[in-house]
Amino acid sequence: MQRRTPISKRLGLALLLACLVACGSERQVKSSDGAAADASLALDGQTTDQAASDSHISDATIAVDSASPKDGATIDSTTADGGPPPCSDPSPCGGFACDTQAGKCRTACYQSTHCASGLTCDSQNRCVAKATCKDDSTCGSYACNSAVGECRSRCSRREHCSAGYTCDGTGACVKATSCVDDSVCQGYGCDKPANATSGVCRTSCLVAQHCASGSTCGGGGICVKQTTCTDNSPCSPYACDSGQGACRAFCTQPSHCDKGFTCGAAFTCVKIEVCKTDSDCSAYKCDTNGGQCHAFCLPVIANNCQPTHFCNGSACVPR
Repeated sequence: MQRRTPISKRLGLALLLACLVACGSERQVKSSDGAAADASLALDGQTTDQAASDSHISDATIAVDSASPKDGATIDSTTADGGPPPCSDPSPCGGFACDTQAGKCRTACYQSTHCASGLTCDSQNRCVAKATCKDDSTCGSYACNSAVGECRSRCSRREHCSAGYTCDGTGACVKATSCVDDSVCQGYGCDKPANATSGVCRTSCLVAQHCASGSTCGGGGICVKQTTCTDNSPCSPYACDSGQGACRAFCTQPSHCDKGFTCGAAFTCVKIEVCKTDSDCSAYKCDTNGGQCHAFCLPVIANNCQPTHFCNGSACVPR
């Protein structure tokens, strides 16, 4: 009789593969920074060509787009009962694209192809009107993409924002905080160009060196305070790394999480959901071999999403 691989090993292997896919950019950042930090960190859903060229990468699920004003109009595409209307083309979708596979209108966007023609996806997953530009002056906090003559609506690095702004971990341009050291950066590091005496505070991280002293880079690309431990009690939902005497801040396998939690999307520990069938789960399918709802996905390789969701980075999100 064929032996089944234990669920913890299967999840660990899959999440390690996820790290190689989603965090390939991280290793390049480490190399350019000269940092020898952990090889399995945290930021999810980013395009590797952008990540390789810049360390100011935002959170897992950012689709960089050239396109619209920050205050562009949002468009509702729900029916009276709150569900998406049926469609075969974008015409009934109120600005969103039609998900022809599901035969229903999309109600959120994660890249510009999720929007109807003439619209683009912003950092809040809304389809908004494009705005033409010649320079940054008409684009608010975002930069003008001069190659296409349109304002950007998302960012993956600081250069996608106008002067005085920087790209945060959600793909939004936010007001930059000037710094000469880490003290004003609320746990993040002060990012100074080579030989410069000042810079701007980071707003997300890929490696521990992107965080201030006493903090480390956690799941989702967030700098968190380092906590000492001898057991899991001060670390939940993460586990205590007894070898280091410190709480883990991200995961690549279920054993990195406290009891009752498993390793999920964006290398974060999430609460275990028990199941017998897919109907017992929300966004993810049921792993009937282990009796748990899946907690992450990989496009094509491990599409663990319900039909109402699709895999974006390593998370199942609504269609």
